[in-house]
Amino acid sequence: MGKVGHFSMGQVGQHGKRRNHVRRTYRVKAPSDVIERGVAMVLYDGKSCSRVAILFDIPRSLTRYAEKKKKSGLEEQNMPNSVSPTHHGFKKEDEALLADYLHRSADICFGLAPIDVRKLCFIPHWQ
Repeated sequence: MGKVGHFSMGQVGQHGKRRNHVRRTYRVKAPSDVIERGVAMVLYDGKSCSRVAILFDIPRSLTRYAEKKKKSGLEEQNMPNSVSPTHHGFKKEDEALLADYLHRSADICFGLAPIDVRKLCFIPHWQ
């Protein structure tokens, strides 16, 4: 068959519709249990995604699965009004000392406004 324009007749017909699609790559779908084991190695054992993908012979889309699992795991763990340990501003001892100091100063000054409490938190030598 001849060529129409710059397309060959086997790929695209006269009206622009494809007759048969030829896949250029053959993608192997990895079993879900293998992907789950790979995600567990990435998240819990601290291995890199590319190394685990080579180890289990699965595609690099393992990073997508790992990020999705990590995101869903974090959403399950966090309560609506909880503060994660990475967002704590003080150590437990410092927090206890600051709370005691605030209670004492509130007794002396007949209570503190929230802005005053914030200012006290950022003073380096409040002890």
